[in-house]
Amino acid sequence: MATSAEKLFSETFGRNLNTWSTVGTFRQTLQAGLVGGAEAKARQAAELYDLLTTSPEYSVLLTNVDDFRKALPKDEFVGLSAKQSMETTINSLDAATILFAHSMVDGAAFDYCRVTALHAPQDSQADDRTSEKNACLVSRCCGQAVRG
Repeated sequence: MATSAEKLFSETFGRNLNTWSTVGTFRQTLQAGLVGGAEAKARQAAELYDLLTTSPEYSVLLTNVDDFRKALPKDEFVGLSAKQSMETTINSLDAATILFAHSMVDGAAFDYCRVTALHAPQDSQADDRTSEKNACLVSRCCGQAVRG
């Protein structure tokens, strides 16, 4: 028969595997959609370029459309717009992944401290070198949370 500490360890380990899988799937799914996103952004940028250079509503933005077209050809405008959007998306994906992973690691660390407190309360207190108060708090909180 498994002890409470062994059960908690197994549950924590399984939850961590599931969470890492979720984070990995999230990244893979968004990365797979980047190609379609880049294509959509390129279409939007092309439409914007056309509006900027042909629509009377936008004529107040450009004093000389021909100079604008020479300085920034449509292909370059579209490419820069799509590139910037994809870089922003990738940076956001990386930031979200770090946030998700950090949250998962925090939860796992706390649960593994609970495992230690359940399995060997005296060891969890001895390993906490920061203060006796923290050791007592971990033991009391973790033990109550699991037992009660």
